[in-house]
Amino acid sequence: MKLLALLLVASTTAFAQVADVTNRKTEPKEGKAALQLVYYRIDFTKEETEYLRNHSAELIFSVSQQGNAKLEKVNDIEMHSIVDSMMNVNDRLPEFYPELVNGQAQVGVYFLKLAWPNYQSQLGLNPMYQGLNSPYQYQQFYNPTMRKLNEFEEITYRRTRYDMLIGFFGTHLSGNIAAYLNDGWGTKFDFMIYGKNGWGGGFLSTIIIGKQEKYSSSQPIRTQTGGRLLTLFSGAFGKLFRETSAGQFSLQVEPSIGMTSATFGTDSQLGWGFSPGVTAVYMMPLGKGRMTRQYFLPVVYKQYLSFHLAARKLMFNIPQASGNVYEFGVSYRLATKPVANYKLKN
Repeated sequence: MKLLALLLVASTTAFAQVADVTNRKTEPKEGKAALQLVYYRIDFTKEETEYLRNHSAELIFSVSQQGNAKLEKVNDIEMHSIVDSMMNVNDRLPEFYPELVNGQAQVGVYFLKLAWPNYQSQLGLNPMYQGLNSPYQYQQFYNPTMRKLNEFEEITYRRTRYDMLIGFFGTHLSGNIAAYLNDGWGTKFDFMIYGKNGWGGGFLSTIIIGKQEKYSSSQPIRTQTGGRLLTLFSGAFGKLFRETSAGQFSLQVEPSIGMTSATFGTDSQLGWGFSPGVTAVYMMPLGKGRMTRQYFLPVVYKQYLSFHLAARKLMFNIPQASGNVYEFGVSYRLATKPVANYKLKN
């Protein structure tokens, strides 16, 4: 009986071994690691490596009846240079066991998932996102693909926001200066930095062009032709209010130093002095915004069509140059916000 049992076990084992040999999926003879090393040894550029740290690649191979493998397709990688480099190492691929069906060699397909390590920095990481099982990650290197903000489930910003603005406006002058300079138009350039709570500051330059009033018997002014400048260089301090789907408002105080090239009286005198002002701004968003990278770190860019209404007091060195300036204009505004953490939608 014991001999019969031993013979039965031996025959069963032998049958299983034959079954394993006659039916087999294709795979590398030296194991999966040998195949992975072929691609890890590629000398990718710095930009390509940064991209791969944030993307996994699915490689699809065909394996001939003789066990020769060929990379047919690379999924999930959008940088063509990376795909080309992977396709160019087919001659380095290890040998494969061919796929067997009932003992007959067949052409097989093999799938390999590759991922590059991402050495993440913990600098500035919000404690609420820490933990091994957290779905949130601080991305030290963001891939070069620009993404729309609606592709993200969660974005945590750093405290600072940077705004740049360039625009045009119409002006209305009142007071003494209105007798010498007509209403005109102007251009402005602003640069503002806002903190976490919306308070911020910056600087701006404003140039107003108005036509010089001509000589009349009631006003002893020198006859002029063409436009004259009223130039203001300002600091700005203000509050950026919370943004909604309809847009965003800001209010800022602008102490300025100004001067004008208009001619006052029969003598040529330069009008200059102090000009305090206040400006109200409405920002209408142009789209949802996008995330890209700046110096290898994620940054959100958002564009606005900005409308402003401003009032300024001209407190210049000569009485004829004093008065008020009122502005209403439209501008292009670009806001930049550095990103601390983000999570893409699944």
